[in-house]
Amino acid sequence: MISVLIDSVVIIGAFYRNDQWHAQATPIIRHIDNGKSPAIITDFILAEVINFLHQKAGHDAAVETRVTT
Repeated sequence: MISVLIDSVVIIGAFYRNDQWHAQATPIIRHIDNGKSPAIITDFILAEVINFLHQKAGHDAAVETRVTT
């Protein structure tokens, strides 16, 4: 199985309904959630996602999106 690097555009698009890429990003995240492709997300990508959501969608959306290891 091939791992895929997920950019912030896909994550933001999937979780932020007002994003222009929401319709295209949601199926990609579902594909990953179904275990069909393992995802790789760097610290920098995660920081970009949280920063964007904090600025555009508010603090609660940013905190809800955080990933715990």
